Amino acid sequence: MVFAQPSKTYRLWSVVLVLLLAAWARMIYVHSLPMNADEIWSIWQTLGTPLDVIRWTPSDWSFPYFMTIWGWKEIVGLTPEALRMLSVLISLLGGACLYTAVRHIWNHKTALMALVIYAGFGFSIFLGLLLRAYGILLMLVPIVLLLAWRYLEKPTFRRAFWLALSSVVMFFVHFTAALALVAIGVLVTVCFPRRVWRLWLPGVMAVPLPLAHIIVNWQFISTRTGTNALIALPPLPQALVESFCQFAGGGALLWLVVCTVATLLAFAALVRQPSVRLRAFALLAWIALILPMYLLHHRLGLFQDLRYLWWVMPGIVLWMAFGLAQLPAVGRGVAVVGLAALALYPGAAAAYQRDQFFSEITLNIHLRELQRYMLPGDVVVVDQNNICAPIEAWDYFHRVFFPNGLPYVGSYSDARRIWYVSTDWLQDPATREGVTAGRVAGKYFGPPACLFRLYEAPPDREGIRFENGLRLHGVEILSAPTYAGAIFHEGETLRARIWWSVDEVLTLDYSVNLFTATPDGSVENNAPPRPLEGPEQTSQWQPGRYYVEERELILPYPLVSGQYDLQLIVYQWWDGVRLDAPTADANKALLVGRFLVHSW
Repeated sequence: MVFAQPSKTYRLWSVVLVLLLAAWARMIYVHSLPMNADEIWSIWQTLGTPLDVIRWTPSDWSFPYFMTIWGWKEIVGLTPEALRMLSVLISLLGGACLYTAVRHIWNHKTALMALVIYAGFGFSIFLGLLLRAYGILLMLVPIVLLLAWRYLEKPTFRRAFWLALSSVVMFFVHFTAALALVAIGVLVTVCFPRRVWRLWLPGVMAVPLPLAHIIVNWQFISTRTGTNALIALPPLPQALVESFCQFAGGGALLWLVVCTVATLLAFAALVRQPSVRLRAFALLAWIALILPMYLLHHRLGLFQDLRYLWWVMPGIVLWMAFGLAQLPAVGRGVAVVGLAALALYPGAAAAYQRDQFFSEITLNIHLRELQRYMLPGDVVVVDQNNICAPIEAWDYFHRVFFPNGLPYVGSYSDARRIWYVSTDWLQDPATREGVTAGRVAGKYFGPPACLFRLYEAPPDREGIRFENGLRLHGVEILSAPTYAGAIFHEGETLRARIWWSVDEVLTLDYSVNLFTATPDGSVENNAPPRPLEGPEQTSQWQPGRYYVEERELILPYPLVSGQYDLQLIVYQWWDGVRLDAPTADANKALLVGRFLVHSW
């Protein structure tokens, strides 16, 4: 029976759908994935002129990538999410290049399977988000492979030139590209044993510049990997399994099952179809190049760092694609659906930021929170012992969230609200004492290593003393203030924070009524004080500290526009007798605030 080949329209839409899946699998992390130190450095060194970018580029990278970041940020801005979209787009181009190369070398079904695996493999997703040039390397691998294959199919000077140029570009993106070029060389050598000698022409064109670069920068390159060479490796079988799981990312156990099934199918195909043996052995040879990296780790230091083994991943992807492509049509359809689900596996890429090589920096998340909650007049104190983030991270994220800078002060500021940034277990005692004295700890966010916490003094430090010794230190209406004060919609909830203290221990418990008078009657919150920290019974309050409570008033709907008074009464709950205080009106009610209501 002869089966019809898939039409061009079918092939086009199948590739488009898988690329959309790849885009989805990456974009779900664009906002949530914290940045790491390498990414921040990549951005930070583009915060200058184009000439500065060229001067600041390290020797193991090429300046065109950083110039690309520079140009991209000039178009989309500095926010991490906008910058990460550059990596996503490069990753999608890499997927398209992978499909094109595999389809030329194998067929559509193998190419589509490779594209689906590429879309969902954890490390592929991560490199498709990382603001480093590894995504460009992944894109260039299938391009160089296709150019080498086409050159050996029909050697011409023009094809040799483009192969040489792309190889040189790939090397100068990062020196580890040399290992990817070796892997590609091994594959085409196995597949074209009688023609491989023709590679002398592109080799003569391509080798001199990279070789000179390695000789000149050998000390720098060896220093970059020297620390890794000192790390002891686990036994080889364990190291290989762990490396695969690191490549797979989230759902690693499921990917192990996929790889096992693909391997069984591939070896079955080797027995049945002698015509596929060369290419299958070539893929195994590509993957097997990881063994010299393990054996020579004490000299090269390339095995321990997953970034330096990125070139192994395309070989694994192609091997699994080759195996799964042997399934019948129904089986391939099931495999594609299953692999698509793996691409969206929760946490498929997030784990890499917790890896020792990709330690996350969450400063951008915290500064975004600070931008959200910071009020005019707030100041920031950063503990000198904090290990929150490198100084270049502060510089970059300042430019994103606080382009006009932050009001940094010493610990002994008179500001009412201080945001204290510290590493919880390394806080400087004098700084902490200066921040906390006379203030109450409030809202906080961030992990213990980078803790942002608000310390507030009351609106009125002296306060208003009631006749029983209870002292009111002010009422805050919790709304973003305008030049005319707080403003609300009709029917909206007004939240207020009330500050209390006692001059001496009270013998009785009291209640409080916070209210506002409207044309249709009074809106009240009538209850005993309920401090955020401390007992409700005022008789248990102690002098020398503040008690802070929050109350809500649900404004009526409808409600006419106008200015409304917020008032407060303290009274004896058992007989309703109100306590007097300076500035209280004839009804012994204190005016504690005003707000606006606007309605149609």
